[in-house]
Amino acid sequence: MAALTVFAADTLTAHRSVLARLAKHPALTAWFVVLLVAATWMGLRVAELVSSGGVDAGPMDIQPHTLLLVFFMIMTGKSVVDTNSRVTQNKEMMMILGQPVDIYSALWGKFAYIILSNLAVLAVVLGTATAVRAAFTPGLFFPPWFVACLVPLALLAAAMGFVLSILTSQPGLARRTVLVAAFSELAVALYFSFDLLKGAPEYLVPASMFLLAAGLACVPLASRLFLAAWNYEVSGSEGVVQRATRGGSGRLFSVMTRRMDPAARELLRKEMVINISRKEVGGTVFTIIGLAVVLVYLRGRAGEPGPVAGPFGDLVLPLLVCVGLYIAAVLQYAMLGLGSLGKEGKNFWILKHLPVRSERVFQAKAGALLVFTPVIVFAIALPLPIMAGMAAAWLAFFVLAALALALAFTAVGIWSGTVYPNFDEGTRGTPDVMTMYLIMMACLFLGALAVGLPGLVMYYDHLVGLLCMALSADWCALFLYHAIGRSARNYDALEVGV
Repeated sequence: MAALTVFAADTLTAHRSVLARLAKHPALTAWFVVLLVAATWMGLRVAELVSSGGVDAGPMDIQPHTLLLVFFMIMTGKSVVDTNSRVTQNKEMMMILGQPVDIYSALWGKFAYIILSNLAVLAVVLGTATAVRAAFTPGLFFPPWFVACLVPLALLAAAMGFVLSILTSQPGLARRTVLVAAFSELAVALYFSFDLLKGAPEYLVPASMFLLAAGLACVPLASRLFLAAWNYEVSGSEGVVQRATRGGSGRLFSVMTRRMDPAARELLRKEMVINISRKEVGGTVFTIIGLAVVLVYLRGRAGEPGPVAGPFGDLVLPLLVCVGLYIAAVLQYAMLGLGSLGKEGKNFWILKHLPVRSERVFQAKAGALLVFTPVIVFAIALPLPIMAGMAAAWLAFFVLAALALALAFTAVGIWSGTVYPNFDEGTRGTPDVMTMYLIMMACLFLGALAVGLPGLVMYYDHLVGLLCMALSADWCALFLYHAIGRSARNYDALEVGV
């Protein structure tokens, strides 16, 4: 009964939040539908291209089972974010822990909500795909096993995300590493089973069901570790802040901020220590490093460009690096910036009454995000071009591209965070899926302008291309400057009850 109560409460809260968002931003909702239909149409065209025999174009080695694995990874990432915001990092769990109910039953209710949200996303995707297929591509045929695999993979992703969130929140680096490494064998088994069965795809559904049973069996085992994870994330986070406050700044931080005035220095430290949690930083860095490994792996499998690449074969590797930079920049700058104001929660009014200008507040938020730019440069922008033996001019181009995307996406993130703030402490400022999708599409368009156009010039003339990329980075810096000013004005005009 406790599980049903928690499940009903979370579902009702999410339902009301979606309805409020739709009523408040009808134009945004209409634009979201347009983008969803366009993205679905492009996805169907890609699926049509690979459904018969796969695409083999150098690093673009795509087969039907590869699309299923990509879907699984996306849903797993969503499940981890949902579990972080609603379970392991949620201070409102104290209300549940204080009730005379079995905590494991309450966790099953939380897990049921994550399953429902995954199935809801899958239902929207399949419904949109059905409508788009009927309207634009009536001749497109999907094998039954492909569609049937989506349901167990969505459920398995919910189990994987739920368990990973708890395991990555355990106290002690050695303990976390051992537990995550042991549980990750399930994802390894999924990859190799799909790779082995790609020649007999009718067996992918039974394999998915078997792995789903294994994943569900891990949920009650991980639930026994929940209290340690929650205490470490909630109480442990506050302990880190207290120690940082008592002990002062570290040597590296002091060197970085030695030319800043005391007010700006303390605001920056607040953002880096309090508002950007260790799990967000660790998760983002882990994702960036994992993305770098994937890019290197694709480079290792790359051969001569196939017929799909055509005359643009020389652009495949630069495009691969740019896609990696886009994904890393969206995660680190746009998504974290989008929730930077909502994370203040009840501290919002304290922040508003500090004796500092509003611009200083958002300069600190932007600086706390941009401090991780070297990670993206050394993990994404440099390794693959060096391995591919690209010219030094391309290395400089990718470094400038990483800087330009960092500046532009930070501007989009912090400005959007003041326009669409979420002060719900139960989700720790995490924006809704619709807002995140729109911001990702906006960043895609902005990235195409900021990097794509100079990249096209770079393809024909390296010197002029580098100058164009440097000019683009300058424009992105100016864009960030104006975004900080606009965010400050939105912040001053914001009046909400938190």
